[in-house]
Amino acid sequence: MKKIKILKILILILLTYIVVKFFMTILSIPSEHIFRISISFIPSFLLFTGLVFLVSGLRYSLKKGYFNYPCTKKFKITGYLFISSGTLGLILYIMTYFSTSGQDTIIVLKTIMYQKIALNAFVIIVGIGILILSDIIKKGNSIQQENDLTI
Repeated sequence: MKKIKILKILILILLTYIVVKFFMTILSIPSEHIFRISISFIPSFLLFTGLVFLVSGLRYSLKKGYFNYPCTKKFKITGYLFISSGTLGLILYIMTYFSTSGQDTIIVLKTIMYQKIALNAFVIIVGIGILILSDIIKKGNSIQQENDLTI
């Protein structure tokens, strides 16, 4: 339980950082670029929403125990949001990667793009891991219910 509390605190700190960084970025963007830049925030918004569901699931598991249906549902939503965020981010960064031109910017942008593509692939992998965790919790819930009936 102590590890879950630490994880929850770290995720809340990350969520706070994301919100502050988002508003700082939005305030610094010229108004003519708002639409183009706002499209790139969609994967971040999906990831943010997934983190909120993850915190909610962790909070629920701290209150009610590990094996319960609402916790499973929240983790499943988290997994799908992470996979959606990573996939959309991959698509956007791959499109940006192939649309860059100019010798000076290509080297810098493509180096950054490799990192962004790898990070989005990692988010997809984490999302799949959370879906697997959700299935394990669901199976554990059914085993626990069978045990409770046996006793």
